[in-house]
Amino acid sequence: MHRHSVADSPAQRPGLGDALLAASCGLVSLAYVGIALRPDGTPRTIALTQMLLSFGLTGAALFWRVRPRAAGCVIAALLAGWAAVFWAAMPLNTGLTPYLLLAGFVVYAWTRWVPGRRWEAVAGVLGLLGAVVSPGNALPTTAGFRYDLVAVALQCLILAFVWLLARHHRARDAATARARKEGEERREAAEREREHRVKAAAQAERQRIATEIHDVLAHSLTLIHARSTAGLITLDADPSSARDALNDVRATASEALSGVRSLVGTLAGAGTSTSPIAAEEAPAPAGDLRDIPTLLDRFRASGLPVRGRIPALPELTTAQEHLPVLVRLAVLRVLEEALTNALRHGDPAAGADLVLALDDPVRLEVRNRLRDDLDSPTDAPAVVGTGTGLTSLTARLSDLGGALQTAISGGHFELTATIPLHNSLLREL
Repeated sequence: MHRHSVADSPAQRPGLGDALLAASCGLVSLAYVGIALRPDGTPRTIALTQMLLSFGLTGAALFWRVRPRAAGCVIAALLAGWAAVFWAAMPLNTGLTPYLLLAGFVVYAWTRWVPGRRWEAVAGVLGLLGAVVSPGNALPTTAGFRYDLVAVALQCLILAFVWLLARHHRARDAATARARKEGEERREAAEREREHRVKAAAQAERQRIATEIHDVLAHSLTLIHARSTAGLITLDADPSSARDALNDVRATASEALSGVRSLVGTLAGAGTSTSPIAAEEAPAPAGDLRDIPTLLDRFRASGLPVRGRIPALPELTTAQEHLPVLVRLAVLRVLEEALTNALRHGDPAAGADLVLALDDPVRLEVRNRLRDDLDSPTDAPAVVGTGTGLTSLTARLSDLGGALQTAISGGHFELTATIPLHNSLLREL
């Protein structure tokens, strides 16, 4: 059973052009109705036959695009019947009919819209046969009629042109359909790739969260274990020392609980870091500001010169002891994401400049030169990547009462992060 395709039905219903064609055929059929009513020398049988054929051609012409296969078969059969009536009536001149033009419509429709090379070949063959038997080949003479080979050649050329034009349009339609299909396949592939990246990013973030929670708890639980053991040992011999140990356990447990509660609340909706450095290296201890020099060295080793002002190690150590864990985590994540974008989307030779101030508010500025093909504000989506990095960090800083701002200016990408230390959430830690 044949399955209709888009090419087999180029139109769902007759259009204005189809209606005009059918109306023109209808006007011609009215002339044949008049001839049938008043033959004027034309045998009534021939006149009635031509009238009926004209009715059929008018109806079929309305559907030449909507049902090209069926309508074409009807038109071809009716035109063949018309030619048979014309030649059978010779030497009586029943006249040429405008319906002969419908042969070109059939050739065009079958060649362009009916699927399969077979119909294309049938259209060409029937077009040539129609040109041979066409009533248009009968040239009137003083003796009657003679068969005109010039008329045959002219009709063959016209139908051949129509056939070639339809083939060209068919090839163009096929190319358009292929391009559309390839575009859809590319979009589907891009969507699958995006879903894959999102899943991979989610998995990486789960691993990162697990690492951060572990690093927040590991030190505290170690202290709790050590101090509780000491308290048990000195409970009878030195109650005062045991009390001090229990106070230390309570303080350490309270700090660990606050850190975990804050981590879970803040990281629940956080995105993932897209850093190739983080992917290739073991993750640094969560929120350890003393690892910033090591992080910068890893980026330098990856081909990104990093310059700027960062606090010295003693100041980093002091900040590590006094800044809330969420602030430390945010500083490291923003720094890592900013340098990752500089490495991926910037000019590696130009490097990146950064300034880190651990005051109130904590402030981090990173500036890097973009590649030559990313030098305008319209390129911002390409600079920030898929949005799973900076977008989630913006939300994280907003939860802390801070802000993350990005801008493109003069061929440079600028990132500024600020975190105030007076936020109520941070005072609870």
